[in-house]
Amino acid sequence: GVAGVSARTRCTHTRGTKGTTARHCGNRSGREITGDDGLVFLQVNAQFKVTNQELKAHLNTHLPAIRHTMMLVLSEQSQNDVRTVAGKEKLRAKTLAEVQSLLKEQIGNEAIDEIYFTGFIIQ
Repeated sequence: GVAGVSARTRCTHTRGTKGTTARHCGNRSGREITGDDGLVFLQVNAQFKVTNQELKAHLNTHLPAIRHTMMLVLSEQSQNDVRTVAGKEKLRAKTLAEVQSLLKEQIGNEAIDEIYFTGFIIQ
């Protein structure tokens, strides 16, 4: 089966003196990441492939933690990181590994076989 999730939050990066950067995150409808012209908006919708139907029920219980984990991964990205197909694939693989790690810790099983990005918006 396939379960869906949307990871949408907003992070703003502010530049201080001498090149320092601060990141401020909150729950909103998107994510701002660093781009060539300052901040850009990133939104990712994902679906998970789950072959073990018994573990599929755990996804709903742990969905807030899964979204949080995905938001943390997204907040590490820059526009250049996700501009190419290879960059998106790298982000997909990292997101899958992080979510599997979370579920292994929470329920004792990685549960998710695959993650697919079904929506990817950079503005």
